[in-house]
Amino acid sequence: MLDSHAESSAEILLERQRLARDLHDTVAQSLAALGYSLDEIVGDESITGASKRALRSNRLELSRIVAELRNEIHRLRSGLPTNLYGWLSTRTRIRIEPDQGFRNLPQEPELGHLLLELLNNAEAHQGFTHATISFHNNVIATEFSPEVSKDARVRVDEMKFGKVGIRERLEILGASLDATDSGFKLSLGSANG
Repeated sequence: MLDSHAESSAEILLERQRLARDLHDTVAQSLAALGYSLDEIVGDESITGASKRALRSNRLELSRIVAELRNEIHRLRSGLPTNLYGWLSTRTRIRIEPDQGFRNLPQEPELGHLLLELLNNAEAHQGFTHATISFHNNVIATEFSPEVSKDARVRVDEMKFGKVGIRERLEILGASLDATDSGFKLSLGSANG
């Protein structure tokens, strides 16, 4: 049994390294080249001030995306964190305060990416900067701060960005997602906790 697990782990590591190389040699290099092209355009003296500011803003966003992609490439090469909290806390700008139940959850890619999309949506579109996350009885409960009025509460059913991915991951996990007054509850299927 240990030999087959070691072989499986070695195969996974090799596949992760291949993906990292492919991402580096294709998408990362193409995005970097696009950034250099934008730098040349920004330097063009015939462009108006407003256009330059817009181009610089887009160039900064592209630089952020390239840095994020490079971090993901590095993570692919270096292996998986052992817990979900460790994986998630390095990928979102929301400060997470987990309870012991959530802190002990093992890293699971579908669940991690689902939570990452939900947290990033809450940060980008509703301005949340902090979340407490708990895990009890196969339910992950998240509460965001600063507190918001009922009119501005998290509306998981109205999310536009990543909606298809969220729905697909919920199906894969056999999970359901509900809004609460200050966050959301993710009820996992019995095989996920």
